[in-house]
Amino acid sequence: MGWRVARPMALMDFGQIKKMVELMREHGLVEFELDQGDERVRLRFPETAVADHGPAVPSGNVLREVVTIEAPLLGTCYLAGEPDAEPFVQLGDRVSTGDVLCIIEAMKLMNEIRSTCDGEVVDLFVENGQVVQYGDRLFTIRPPAEA
Repeated sequence: MGWRVARPMALMDFGQIKKMVELMREHGLVEFELDQGDERVRLRFPETAVADHGPAVPSGNVLREVVTIEAPLLGTCYLAGEPDAEPFVQLGDRVSTGDVLCIIEAMKLMNEIRSTCDGEVVDLFVENGQVVQYGDRLFTIRPPAEA
């Protein structure tokens, strides 16, 4: 595939690595390194691997800042209000400031995590029922383009 991992990752799953590779391609990166505690991953493409996918940003488009929603506490993240309910949000959904994105359960208390801006949900970093730590990324929201 053209990338190398610095050492075997016991706690990082293949889906996370795949997402990093996709982000590298999307942004035209040749190399990426991530250190999180005892885990370290380093991905590197041959120069031609990125070039084969065309430009990272089509001409005429302007990159917009994104807002990352992080976990404010340790707990279990739930993407829906009930086990059989639809998720609060999905990729591509438009959200408004104050909309509930997920719930983090900590010590039997349900804490609603709300959007801090208007925009489109462009990344979802957690799965339903996943334990999250303070500061873990939960969502990325791209605010609308300004007129």
